[in-house]
Amino acid sequence: DDLISKTLNNLLFSESLAVNHLHEQYKFSPWSINLFHYSLHSIKKTLQSNGKIVVSGIGKSYKLAKKMVATLSSFSINSAALHPVEALHGDLGVIKEGDALIVISSSGNSIEISQLLNHVDNEVKIILLTCQRNSKLERNEKVNSLIYAELPFSCKEENVYGINAPTISTTLLMILADCFSVCLFKSLTNDDDERKILFGNKHPGGAIGEAYN
Repeated sequence: DDLISKTLNNLLFSESLAVNHLHEQYKFSPWSINLFHYSLHSIKKTLQSNGKIVVSGIGKSYKLAKKMVATLSSFSINSAALHPVEALHGDLGVIKEGDALIVISSSGNSIEISQLLNHVDNEVKIILLTCQRNSKLERNEKVNSLIYAELPFSCKEENVYGINAPTISTTLLMILADCFSVCLFKSLTNDDDERKILFGNKHPGGAIGEAYN
């Protein structure tokens, strides 16, 4: 019981430390802030030109991609999730000319994502959501921008509990994906009432639907 309590408290402390560090990063790092704004502007232009957002990732990152698409869809933002392996077996048709692609990779070294990018048209805007500032994907000539979540060394999973299972890193990536989605929604639709209508119309059921409808 003491071991479990110690592990729990250590994990909660590390998670909160990493989230606080992310907050400080986007408060004081002009490089991170500017890239976030540039990425947002690129995606906004895509949507205003009748393109859609395609989000991809492998492993836990694909689950984050599906969560991001679910959030965007609830905001009436045209989006789709794409598994990089399935893409090489026909699903590549999900990405159309004029779309934008957000790829999620904590390490920035996902082989499956690199293979996917080899077959994506050069006209597609590609944004990398990652915890690694310097990586193979970041150096890929097709990647146009970066949304970066800095993971402190002391908060890396292997340093916290001995194995590098994606937990703290996925927390940071999900937070940034949520922030990006909400900021995009507000950027596209300035009026609070209009946003409530768009959101409410996509939630006819459950407690959310009852609150909005």
